[in-house]
Amino acid sequence: MADKLRASMKPNDFQYNIWNPGEIFGSIEIEGLPVNIAFDVFARYNGNEYPLGQIAVAAGARGIGTRCDSEVGKSLPKPPATIDIVFRTSPKAARTTLDLYQIWDGELVFSGVPIRDLAAH
Repeated sequence: MADKLRASMKPNDFQYNIWNPGEIFGSIEIEGLPVNIAFDVFARYNGNEYPLGQIAVAAGARGIGTRCDSEVGKSLPKPPATIDIVFRTSPKAARTTLDLYQIWDGELVFSGVPIRDLAAH
C-alpha cells in the first residue's frame, strides 16, 4: 500500500525563509488516494525532524492540494538544497475530521525533495 500512496502524493514547491526568517512552507498534491490518510508531516535534514503540520484526506480524493508549514515565528536552521519530507500516521489528525474513522497505518518518506532558500534570491 505504501507504493500506491507514494504514487498518489507529491511534495511540491518547498521554500525556506518564505514569510519570516527560518520558516518552511510547501504543498502536497494528492490525486486518487487508495485509502484514507491522516499524517503528522515533518521536514527531516541534518539529522533532525521539524514539524510541518498535519494532513487528513479521504480515500478517492482527486485534485487536492494541501499546505505544510513550520510553526509561525519559530526559526528553523537553514536546510541543504534537498530535504526529506516524512509522513507519519496520526490518529490525532484523523480526529480533527468528521469523516475519517479508519486510516492507513505507517510512515512514508519522500527523500531528496528540493527546497529553495528565498533569502538567497
